[in-house]
Amino acid sequence: MRYLRMLSNSLVAGALATAYVVVLVLQLNPSLPLSAVRLLALVTTIGLFYAVHLTVIFYIVLVVRQILATEVFSPAWLSVGVLVWLGAAASAAGAALIWGNLQTFTLVLEPATTEEMATSALALLVASALFVCVALVRAQFGRRARASCAVLIVAIAAASVAVPLTLRGRGAPRLLEARPIDMAATVSAAERSARVTIVAIDGG
Repeated sequence: MRYLRMLSNSLVAGALATAYVVVLVLQLNPSLPLSAVRLLALVTTIGLFYAVHLTVIFYIVLVVRQILATEVFSPAWLSVGVLVWLGAAASAAGAALIWGNLQTFTLVLEPATTEEMATSALALLVASALFVCVALVRAQFGRRARASCAVLIVAIAAASVAVPLTLRGRGAPRLLEARPIDMAATVSAAERSARVTIVAIDGG
């Protein structure tokens, strides 16, 4: 039964880490409208893929913790002590992931997007630090602070997802560059008949 409880905690941690991945995809595509249809498509494709794999990773971590533990490790179905450390690890990894993508794509991203991603990475680092603080408080006060710590974990997790989404905004398709309709009239016949060949290598 304890392994099923480990799985339930891994599912929650995997869902949180997956939310960070979805947020990163939205940040890398700032023109993608933030609508229910778009979010559903991301969650059912990218989100589902990462949710499964991240849950497995967290589950393996908990099983290894069980094997190496000197005493019986049997967490609750939603364990404050387990989720606070998994949340800290997930948010720290999310910050590293956002920062790594920012360094990789900074040359092709808009300045506003790079600033949003940098601030989001910082927000996730703060969230990770707050998770650790909650873990220390729980270790200090034990069961007496369990309810308060549970509320803080939910609040920190929700804020760590909401802040990057708020920084990104709802998103809107980029407007195409407009040109006057009568522009062709000013071009000579020789220029209109000229042919230009462009050879482009994408991702070269």
